[in-house]
Amino acid sequence: MKNIAGGRAVAGGALAPRSRRGNTAQVSAYWSGGSVSLPVDIFAVGGGGGGAGYIYPTAGGGGGAGGTGTLSTELSAGTFLVTVGGAGGGGAGGGGGSGNSSSFTTLLTSGGGSGGTSNGGNSGNGYSGGAQSGGAGGGGAGSAANGTNGTGGNPSGGGIGGSGTSNSYQTGSAQTYAGGGGGALTACTSYAGGGTGGSGGGGNGCLFNQGPGSAATGYGSGGGGGVSCSGGNYSAGGAGSAGIVIVRYLTSAASNFTSITGGTKTTAGSYTVHTFTGTTNLVVA
Repeated sequence: MKNIAGGRAVAGGALAPRSRRGNTAQVSAYWSGGSVSLPVDIFAVGGGGGGAGYIYPTAGGGGGAGGTGTLSTELSAGTFLVTVGGAGGGGAGGGGGSGNSSSFTTLLTSGGGSGGTSNGGNSGNGYSGGAQSGGAGGGGAGSAANGTNGTGGNPSGGGIGGSGTSNSYQTGSAQTYAGGGGGALTACTSYAGGGTGGSGGGGNGCLFNQGPGSAATGYGSGGGGGVSCSGGNYSAGGAGSAGIVIVRYLTSAASNFTSITGGTKTTAGSYTVHTFTGTTNLVVA
């Protein structure tokens, strides 16, 4: 960065010698006292919570989905930490683990809550899981998508996980992320089944009258609840799934910089997309 008399500090990295200057946008900004910036759109999902696992007559609740959020901002040249939230593990003889937060610049999304004995985990966006005597569904990330209450004590099914959130940054087409986990059921009958996970990859509650909950799929979803009908043998809840951070910008804007690296780099229409599934850096040079 260089200060020009009568002008502003110039971002975009050190200015190359005149004989090697290929970034004309940076050169223009240097001599005018301006700065080069990269407008970006960010979508982040926190890690999903794990489902609980218990023994009849206590059924495990589904894990809550990780929180989701978007942000549009501008980046100058530099190194930026991208944090992707890990998932909560499934519980056996207790509640599952909570998911962890994802973040990039000023955008922070919370992890999903763990499933419990009589409640589903809350989502990172604050949508509540179901709360009843049965294995309740976990909260989803979508607006007003609360986990449904478990039905407890009858064979009609466990609580259903809340719905996830749709976003198109990654591929240009709408995809759904962060569904709540389905709950198990307290009825030990051959026709009792767990609740289904919410759209976006929420894990299902145990498939039949007993067994483990399903692990979440997709990104930022909650695991399903589990229950056992055998004394002394716990069935585990399903694990949640880790979050994701997606950064996109117009491909034409990248010409103002020498390189932009980090994550998995793809294109979607007129955008270049960086997808992060683990914690690392985005480097703008």
